[in-house]
Amino acid sequence: MKNQMQKIATVALSASFLMGGLSNAQETRISTKEKVIMKQSIADADVLAKQNNRVLDNEEKITAKDLPKQIQKVIKKHFPNQKVVEAEREKRLTDYEYEVKLDNNVELSFDAKHKLVEVESDTQLPNSIVPNKILTFVSENYSDNFITDWKLDGMKQEVELNNGVELEFNKKGDFLRIDK
Repeated sequence: MKNQMQKIATVALSASFLMGGLSNAQETRISTKEKVIMKQSIADADVLAKQNNRVLDNEEKITAKDLPKQIQKVIKKHFPNQKVVEAEREKRLTDYEYEVKLDNNVELSFDAKHKLVEVESDTQLPNSIVPNKILTFVSENYSDNFITDWKLDGMKQEVELNNGVELEFNKKGDFLRIDK
């Protein structure tokens, strides 16, 4: 990593030198040796950029059959009539996270332990997805609305209603606040 950082710094200095040299072409003469060094630095930067893109591009399209069994069970339980139209596995440090899109435009996110952590939809989510305590709160306080999105975010849960209101709850499902 330190070597990569040194190369990046060299490339940055070379690029600024090159740009300064080109913008002041009458005033600055670049020697043949300097040109060779700059070209090599630019080539090194290109190689580094390609390597970094491979490291950053950790997403892989997969089929529904390639999803872990636990994720397949969640989909079958809560969305028995839907089909997976897109699935993606994203590599993290030592494991994978998953994104799934169903044929009714519902998007599901699963963490590395294959636990459902987020559901986004344009329509009402199945009641089986949302914890009962949150369902009760919404039905008592927003009886004309329904939940379209649910997210487990650390120690809190968030839901979005079809009217755009976002509500925050603690992990137990106790109401915390309206998120603006």
